[in-house]
Amino acid sequence: MMMENMIRENLENPEELEKLYRSNRQEFESIFRISYPEMAGNRLAEYWNIRLQYDYAGEAASVHSPGLIRLLLVCLVCGFLIKLPAIFPGIDQLAFYEKNAAMVIFGGMILYSFSLRGFAPRRQFQITAGILIAAGLYINLLPEAGERHSIMLAYLHFPVVLLGIYALVFTSYQLKNNKLRMDFIRYSAELIIMSGLILAAGMALLGLSMGLFYTIGMDAEKVLTEYIAMWGAVSAPVVAIYLVRRYPAITSRIAPALARIFSPLVLITLLIFLASIPLSGKNLYQDREFLLIFNIMLLAVVAIIAFSIPAFKQKTKPGIQETMLLALAAIALVINLLALSAIIYRIGEFGFSPNKTAVLGANLLMSAHLLLITTGITRVVFGKKTLVLVENILTAYLPLYVIWALLVVLTFPFIFATN
Repeated sequence: MMMENMIRENLENPEELEKLYRSNRQEFESIFRISYPEMAGNRLAEYWNIRLQYDYAGEAASVHSPGLIRLLLVCLVCGFLIKLPAIFPGIDQLAFYEKNAAMVIFGGMILYSFSLRGFAPRRQFQITAGILIAAGLYINLLPEAGERHSIMLAYLHFPVVLLGIYALVFTSYQLKNNKLRMDFIRYSAELIIMSGLILAAGMALLGLSMGLFYTIGMDAEKVLTEYIAMWGAVSAPVVAIYLVRRYPAITSRIAPALARIFSPLVLITLLIFLASIPLSGKNLYQDREFLLIFNIMLLAVVAIIAFSIPAFKQKTKPGIQETMLLALAAIALVINLLALSAIIYRIGEFGFSPNKTAVLGANLLMSAHLLLITTGITRVVFGKKTLVLVENILTAYLPLYVIWALLVVLTFPFIFATN
């Protein structure tokens, strides 16, 4: 039985929880911190949250704490790997970053996640390491992209495959557990927000540092941008994991707050955007760049819906939040159908190509998913269902995106060998 299930089953059994904690402190702490927001209100869970926070307070104050040392080591590994082209001049810098930047980032996140568990279970760690090695070898054996769109599409979809691998690690390979998938979506939202804050703070510090060195007649731009900035960029997601796991009471409140703020703003923006299209003179069926921007915007809206659903509280009666989600999902569905019709028109007019095929597949997936989500939210608003129904729809569909990305990575370079 997995640690998370054992913790939940023994929330009324202090002795068993203590045994679980002593059996594997690292795994207990990391899983408890992720699961605590859902267990808040239980008196024993409240006690353990305070206890773990108190235990960590003394540890975090020391530069020799195991958590900080693990974090620093993983960040150093990521920084070393991302600078391999500088260490070995024979490596083509552009090709290396196209193929390996995502590998370094997700590899660091996975390595740090396993280090928090003491690299247990060993079997899962070995399987994950094997998958990552095989993935790294495959992507690096592909020829350089150059003008070949099929190769570039493989590079662009590769991070989605790596995200799927990270999801497997997060859920301990429990492929059919929808609840863990939902936890991963919540966790991903928190990681994205924290990574963004870290990067923004890092950029501000970088700019300040360059300004300070400039005042004393030293040009530190090359060193700061090519070494410190690169190291910081690939390390930011790992540091975000550290913060999210160590301070769940703080980080778990940020995503819901942002969802409540930005969901209505996005809804208003989309309504204005759709109303402005006829006045802009842009033709979605003829303007390739406009269609590309349209699809990028659609991906952003789908991500906002996905992150907003778990952020809103479950209530007996539907309210303004559910109604707003319904409007947002319905508008996203309309946008998706417009984009889908445009890409089908362009395929009929100009034939298949790697780009059009990839966009077609992604749009078909999103159309079906948005239709299911919109139907589910409609049942919540006008029926007697809760957002749990929509969460199940959302999570059950997620593996299909990873499977599509995997198909693009594995097959497009060969199906479209000349494109």
